[in-house]
Amino acid sequence: LFMMGLRRSVEAPVHAGLVIGFYHKTLPLFLTTLLMYLMIVIGFICLILPGIYLSIAYSMAMPLVAEKNLGPWEALETSRKAISKRWFTVFGLWLVLGIAVFISMIPLGIGLIWTMPMMMIAYGIVYRNMFGCEAETLAD
Repeated sequence: LFMMGLRRSVEAPVHAGLVIGFYHKTLPLFLTTLLMYLMIVIGFICLILPGIYLSIAYSMAMPLVAEKNLGPWEALETSRKAISKRWFTVFGLWLVLGIAVFISMIPLGIGLIWTMPMMMIAYGIVYRNMFGCEAETLAD
């Protein structure tokens, strides 16, 4: 879904095949997720603030693995270093989007039809502005 948001953020066409288009990267994505959540849980065990910091700082690791072909640890570190420079801005955006998604769930989740695509496109815009976009990602 993120790659759909990224493509939409650069006005590239979006198709349903993008949902499974990165199936061949399942193992690196799984390892990245495992490492990311392990670090976040350790951060929450230490104190609440390190967990919050890491959950925001690592938020771009998965797309870095999928789009830039980085390894799990390299993607986590790249994401952390890039987001640390703009941490409060990214935190504020994720907070506002999270509140919008929560409010849209109240009427039986019907509002998610609008807020989930908006959230994925916002995620894609943040990623595009921080890391750029590879030509292969935009090719059909």
